[in-house]
Amino acid sequence: MLSHRQKGGVLSGEYLVNGTPPDESFSLTVGFVAKDDVHLPTMTVRETLAFSANLRIHKKIPPLLRAIRVEVVLKLLGYVAALAAGRCC
Repeated sequence: MLSHRQKGGVLSGEYLVNGTPPDESFSLTVGFVAKDDVHLPTMTVRETLAFSANLRIHKKIPPLLRAIRVEVVLKLLGYVAALAAGRCC
């Protein structure tokens, strides 16, 4: 719903993000994981995000900037602190 990528079904009502309707770029900032996505148990969280970033982010964006984006997402999710403390994969 939030990513505007759901196909089929009936949706009604309104949705708000922080009390206001999202702008046109909102769906570009929201990740969507289909229920049938396969996640490899042999990949770490960082590897999974890097794989997704390489598929999603435009090829004009250099690999270093894609890698930085992955690290930013890991930090936002709290994985960087957990990794440093040895509490995460």
